[in-house]
Amino acid sequence: MKKPVLVIMAAGMGSRYGGMKQIDPVDEYGHIIVDFSIHDAYLAGFEEVIFVIKRECGREAYKQIYDYLSVHEDNEKYQYAMVGYQLKNTLTENGSVARGVCDIDGDGKLVSVTERTTIVKRGENAAYTEDDGKSYTDLAGDTIVSMNLWGFSKGFLSEIAYGFRDFLQEGLQHNPLKCEYYLPSVVSRLLDSNKAEVKVLLTTEKWYGVTYREDKPMVMTALKKLEEDVCSRVDLVREEIQFVLDREEIVDCFQDLLRSGKISFRVTHNDTKINNVLMDKDTKKGICVIDLDTVMPGVAMNDFGDAVRIGASTALEDEQNLDKVWCDLELFEACAKGFIEGCGGKLSQEEIKLLPMGARLMTYECGMRFLMDYIQGDIYFKIHRPGQNLDRARTQFKLVSDMEHKWKVMENIVKKYM
Repeated sequence: MKKPVLVIMAAGMGSRYGGMKQIDPVDEYGHIIVDFSIHDAYLAGFEEVIFVIKRECGREAYKQIYDYLSVHEDNEKYQYAMVGYQLKNTLTENGSVARGVCDIDGDGKLVSVTERTTIVKRGENAAYTEDDGKSYTDLAGDTIVSMNLWGFSKGFLSEIAYGFRDFLQEGLQHNPLKCEYYLPSVVSRLLDSNKAEVKVLLTTEKWYGVTYREDKPMVMTALKKLEEDVCSRVDLVREEIQFVLDREEIVDCFQDLLRSGKISFRVTHNDTKINNVLMDKDTKKGICVIDLDTVMPGVAMNDFGDAVRIGASTALEDEQNLDKVWCDLELFEACAKGFIEGCGGKLSQEEIKLLPMGARLMTYECGMRFLMDYIQGDIYFKIHRPGQNLDRARTQFKLVSDMEHKWKVMENIVKKYM
């Protein structure tokens, strides 16, 4: 099987941006945003790039597409793939965007994609209009949308050509200056005629793009964070940095709930590792909690989460073989049962429902702290060997990823004790 080829279609007019965004630098070194896309695609495995130019996506997304195309071939139907983004991770504060809203079946296959050309951000959610703003239809923030990161086999080129004449005749007649031949329209025709199957590859990555000129400062700030490198270690951990950036939306979830009054502050320990429980050497039962200098107002889910990231992990915190690292669901349930019952009915239903998020968030946060300490030269967490903080970060991120795959099961576990 031939290696997949990356095609970057960057021939847009940039009308909303107000100029040629394709060649507008986004950092102090003069890099354009496509430079970063090519870098991530190369690390994902792509070796050949074709530009369609007039003169946004993330490494995980490129890796998913590359891996799919490397092992799948057409059979009686075309076998395509598409990376599906959460809508909230693709929006801008600076105006409307066009997105392909996806309908997906129970097998993760694309049923249809509907192009919504005027979607606006509304908090964590969105809405679209089809009548120039006279009315809006709500869209949930976790709605899966296409960012036109598709994986096609060679036959797709002939399918594009097949429909182009009809598109051109209609476009030149009704909107000759700005008509667009949307890739999703070709895919929809093939789905309707039962000629293709499209596997949707879900990602939680955040899209950094410049639809509007006002988006550029945000993109520049995000990229600058990646370039700050005290000990020349950033290039070694770009995959881990991207992992953190892809999930930044979860950082403030509890703070938002506190501000809204849906949850309340509790007296929390804030360092609920197993080694902060004094154990009876004979009975092996806990006697008391120690290390009380971190006790302060906090949220119950964080105490639970800090305990789970240690107590439900199958490996040591600095395990170098990530194949040994995952979240043991039996241990997770034991932690959940013990924590909920130990709180003696004091937890609200909302707090119990949020316990899995506490596990994910605290594990993510600790991994981020280990990663930052590694980048800055191991100045906070003590190490006993080179790279130990990086190993600690990687184990935490592996746990986060595993929790995400087991999310529904974790949610159902805590529901048993509500």
